[in-house]
Amino acid sequence: MEDAAVPQSRKCFECCKSAELVCNGCKGTPNRSGFPSAIYYCSATCQKKDWYSHRPSCRASRDRQALYRAGQVAQSLHYTFRRITWSWAIASVEREKDEVLGKIWKIFDGKHPETGYFFQFPTDPFPDVKDQETILSYGSCREALAFMETLVPDLLLNTCSEIQEVSVRIKNPPLRIARWEGLVPLIPDVHEVLQVILPIHDKCAVDLTAAQYGWHGSVVMPWDMFIEQRVKEVYGIRDFGDTSRLLRAEAEAAENAYVRLHRMWLEYMMKSFSAYLIEWERENIYLRDLMRCPDEEFKTRHASLLEFMEERTSRLNVEANEFFESLEPPS
Repeated sequence: MEDAAVPQSRKCFECCKSAELVCNGCKGTPNRSGFPSAIYYCSATCQKKDWYSHRPSCRASRDRQALYRAGQVAQSLHYTFRRITWSWAIASVEREKDEVLGKIWKIFDGKHPETGYFFQFPTDPFPDVKDQETILSYGSCREALAFMETLVPDLLLNTCSEIQEVSVRIKNPPLRIARWEGLVPLIPDVHEVLQVILPIHDKCAVDLTAAQYGWHGSVVMPWDMFIEQRVKEVYGIRDFGDTSRLLRAEAEAAENAYVRLHRMWLEYMMKSFSAYLIEWERENIYLRDLMRCPDEEFKTRHASLLEFMEERTSRLNVEANEFFESLEPPS
């Protein structure tokens, strides 16, 4: 319990008198609609009286906050992984506005540089951070689900009661990206997200790659809100981990040897990525505990995690390029 400068109109949750004290346990945690919330009391006496009734919702709010933070951390780590495994050469970008489709980016493929199979993410065409997130997210929703399989046990231990993979067709996105391969524009309308159910039966969407459609902000949304605002159709629900297994099967069945090797290296780099996360945990804090730190500590440790992972994973990029350079060019 701590003092806070709040308007006198705030009411005590127990006796309805004017209140200036707030429950520290759930202060600022997201409510069922995803907005920050707080429970106020006029005194410690009222808080103690209400604790038996408030305790379940206080715990639920902390679980919800842990999920929102887990989404934030997972997305930032996914962006880091995408940067070190970047292999899409971009020649140019044309930004247009269509009367029917709205804002469109036409992206034209360029010549693959000679500096390696994976190379530095091209920031010049995308100086804005949100624009970079848009491109880093493009076409990577299945990879993001596979990426989450390695993170969820650490991020969400004892927080979720059920996780499923859900395929949807999106509606009314603020942005569409058209990748011009030859003369055929590719504008995907299918999307993959996680559906997460918390112990208090809150159902949420975890969408690491929403930025490819121009949706920035929270990675986590209440499920009903996600369906209402962004989804035209739900057309598939699978067990968590199915996408990862499917990607491995597709790679093994691929006729092109470079495709198989590419997927092999992505999987190797993902396992190495997980090993680096464990190394950071040993030196700092378990990820599951990071999700429940005080706000300032969470921000500081999150920044430390990203800096550590960027430094470690740069080695993977070099290692992968040395391997691919040792191979004979495809005929």
